[in-house]
Amino acid sequence: MQNKDSYVHSQNPFWNTSFPFLILEVENEKCYPQNLGFRIMHWHEDVQFILILKGQAHFRTVSQSFDLNSGEAVFINKGVLHQTIPELNCHYRSFIFPEYFLTFYPGSVMAQQNVLPITESPSLPTIDFHSSEPWQEQVLCMLKNLNQLVVEKGSLKFYEYRVLIILVSIWLIIISNVEIPEYKLPKSNICKQERMRTFLTFIHQHYGEDITLKDIAESANVSKTECIRCFTKVLQTTPYEYLLNFRLSKSIELLKSTNDSITTIAYRSGFKHSSYYTKYFKEKMKVTPSEYRRTRPSLY
Repeated sequence: MQNKDSYVHSQNPFWNTSFPFLILEVENEKCYPQNLGFRIMHWHEDVQFILILKGQAHFRTVSQSFDLNSGEAVFINKGVLHQTIPELNCHYRSFIFPEYFLTFYPGSVMAQQNVLPITESPSLPTIDFHSSEPWQEQVLCMLKNLNQLVVEKGSLKFYEYRVLIILVSIWLIIISNVEIPEYKLPKSNICKQERMRTFLTFIHQHYGEDITLKDIAESANVSKTECIRCFTKVLQTTPYEYLLNFRLSKSIELLKSTNDSITTIAYRSGFKHSSYYTKYFKEKMKVTPSEYRRTRPSLY
């Protein structure tokens, strides 16, 4: 696994609480609560399950690309560059939590033998679940139970215990049926992932500055042509478009968490002209920044 210092994006907002269990709900192409990783290639230190409740979603990693339909699910390992794109009328829930939820206590035999060998394996970026396999159907049923827990959270006693029991039960099924591949990822994939990490880390650290394609390319010691090729192949977008989308995401954070003026937020997010920021915001979000601020989505 890569050094955790390189994980600069999509941090669990509850990471320092007593129960860092993040639930994201995506419906009609909107995410509640708003999350910086939504629809863009990102990574995080936590592991993740996504359950498709309705419609279809497209998933992409550096080495994989696949669709999941209603009733299906996926496990996304920690540190994996990934992107989830909900299709029209898609509804899904994402459950994000630290791997230590599954180990019972630090340094346990479970951690050493049954959790870390999977979460530290670069050969297992994702595991998808379909009803055609009996053991996978069991996982899907448990994820549906977990989803129901979330729906009924307000009226349940011992909610946290119930969540952990389901997560550990799911993990027991997984480790009973999944063998850790002994092969290593092809060097080309490893190189591509490391290069993309470098590009994205540079953007996430310098998005507020006046950075250029040359700056992004030089962060990984490659040509501008190679930089564009990497973004196009892995993310199906250009470095410039990714930068704009990331700046937009950061501006949304500021709209929700500060009372700064729209001009100040535009500048702090890397947009040098507030008129262009407002135009781009409306193009992507279908409302102006001011309208969005007046209807701030409440945290879920």
